[in-house]
Amino acid sequence: MLNETQTDPVNAISQRAAQLGAALDDRDFRASYMAHHLRAFLADQIRALRSDLSQREFGDLLGKPQSVVSRLEDEAYGKVSLQTLIDIATQLDIALNVRFVDFPTFLRVTSDFSDRAVAPHPYAEAAREEIARMVSPEVSVPVVTTQFLSFSGDGSPAPTISAYNDNVTFVRRTLVPA
Repeated sequence: MLNETQTDPVNAISQRAAQLGAALDDRDFRASYMAHHLRAFLADQIRALRSDLSQREFGDLLGKPQSVVSRLEDEAYGKVSLQTLIDIATQLDIALNVRFVDFPTFLRVTSDFSDRAVAPHPYAEAAREEIARMVSPEVSVPVVTTQFLSFSGDGSPAPTISAYNDNVTFVRRTLVPA
């Protein structure tokens, strides 16, 4: 169960990397560590999202039986389907992020045990305003820009600029000759 809040992610990553030390050099350890951490965090997150509701009440909210909620809260279960997670995110009006990453990114992302990371709030006016600020042209957001060369339907090169920033904004523009 998550019982402390990390407020300094950089320090949390450094502490965790120091604790894990050379063990991360072992492929089997990395695989086991990742699987255990994901199962434990997911179980804790389901419990946090359930809050004060009983498993039956939470299951009713999700459209799932109580037994499914019980399994989701059991970190030893380990057979959660992607569709079940999508269904839960949809019912709770929150997002789900599943992606393959390198281990430094995994350590960075999984070091956040803040309340917002463990039990995100449903999409609401505040979220709409935050998203609007992220994409507003008036807001200066640091952007890393990379140029890619893509091809048009006829096989000729079509210059493309793609931009990605830490606020999860992705812009792709195909440049059209003037």
